Amino acid sequence: MGFDDADRLVTATPLGDRLRLVSSAVFDGFNRSHQPSDFRSILQLAREIFPDAADYEKAEYWAGLRPMTPSSVSILGKSPFDNLFINTGHGHLGWTMACGTGRVLADIMTGVKPDIDPSPFQLRY
Repeated sequence: MGFDDADRLVTATPLGDRLRLVSSAVFDGFNRSHQPSDFRSILQLAREIFPDAADYEKAEYWAGLRPMTPSSVSILGKSPFDNLFINTGHGHLGWTMACGTGRVLADIMTGVKPDIDPSPFQLRY
């Protein structure tokens, strides 16, 4: 079972024999560079909550790009290109929203009426 600390902006999720810890977003274009000190607050919280859960000296660091719209509302649906559908813009809520938006997109792709109205999320072109 994972946890989410909204005050410290850290989320933890167990993945097999690993503990995935995630935190804040930095708006820096396409820059994925990082250094171990960028992860200090994440590791500090993990050590407080799970002091013996991992060898924190062997942590693996990663920084990626999270497609996000300016309003944080996802873009979901058909694109102007044949056979290209879009499910993006989730930002920091990507893993949280992936199953729900994936279901809506699968319905759209197969011609099934989605449980929610997808029109507010459609790409405007």
